Amino acid sequence: MIHEDLYSQIHSLLPIACIDLAIVRTGAVLLVKRKKEPLKDNWFIPGGRLHHGEFIPDAIERIAKEEVGLTVSRAASFLTFENLVFDTDPFGHGCGTHTLSLAFVTKATIEDEPLRLDTTQHDEARWYKPDAIIQSGFHHYLTRAVLNFDQLYV
Repeated sequence: MIHEDLYSQIHSLLPIACIDLAIVRTGAVLLVKRKKEPLKDNWFIPGGRLHHGEFIPDAIERIAKEEVGLTVSRAASFLTFENLVFDTDPFGHGCGTHTLSLAFVTKATIEDEPLRLDTTQHDEARWYKPDAIIQSGFHHYLTRAVLNFDQLYV
């Protein structure tokens, strides 16, 4: 991990590379309620930063385990999304959060594997049917993501 002061400086100068995971199980996708900015108190798919020297398949496996405690199968890329509309950032620079998100859809390898939520990052987790996500007024990125992966796995 990088020290918070250095990460704050990087955050204000460069886009942050993120991996987002649409984890599906029995026709539903897993959403987590975020505790931190950006999108604090919003439902979203699990995700995290891509670490320096970490290859994407390794990041997918790590994020699934760390964020929700699930083992996932091979993932398929379904969306690349650049976002600078987040008007908040965790450091208060006023520059917003600029992310480049690489979104993947994957399945939980063990059908009934229990969730082990990272409670430092998320308040709760729920499985949602894609139609419910699209009709619920969630963040536009989440809706766009669901529209893009719906045909792949669900």
